[in-house]
Amino acid sequence: MNTEKIKRWLPVQPRDLYKFKDIGIFIALLLIFSIVGYFWKLTGYRIFGVAVLEPAYAVLIRIVLVCSGELLQHVFRLDVVVEHVTNRIYLSKDVFVFIYNGCSGLKEMAMFIFIMALFPGPWKSKLWFIPASLLLIFAVVIIRVVILVMIFNFHPSWYALFHDFLLNYVFFGIFFLLWLLWVKYFYMKHKRPGKPEPS
Repeated sequence: MNTEKIKRWLPVQPRDLYKFKDIGIFIALLLIFSIVGYFWKLTGYRIFGVAVLEPAYAVLIRIVLVCSGELLQHVFRLDVVVEHVTNRIYLSKDVFVFIYNGCSGLKEMAMFIFIMALFPGPWKSKLWFIPASLLLIFAVVIIRVVILVMIFNFHPSWYALFHDFLLNYVFFGIFFLLWLLWVKYFYMKHKRPGKPEPS
């Protein structure tokens, strides 16, 4: 059998497989974090019986409540009441949106730190790129809460669709774009300084 003919029919040539190595690392890290996180979640995120993430959740939820409340009240002019004790944003006496641990952004930020810490690249650049990216991710967390509250107020039938699906995938898009930015402007330049990228 003519191996050259087979190679011509292949969608990706063997010599080009190295181009997919980086995205393979990215996907592998994403999957590893998701699997480990899933099994840790079954324990209640406990280490030796201690719920180690609860203090971080409490701080982040408070910041999300304050920031989203300010935006809703003073930018979008919604008559909402932010209740810090119960972590609720009230639209009326009996209508509210509950901000729980999953709304804090801790998982998304931890996932990004995990991926970027283990992905190749210069640590000198990581020391500022990771914190700057975390600020962007947390800003998106706050905007997500604001959007969900407004949807719940104006189009409550859309809430489940946006909460469970559409807005969740926004984070994966942001992760991927930040990762592309890292690979193009930091990792590749550090990997082959002064050399052109292969065509």
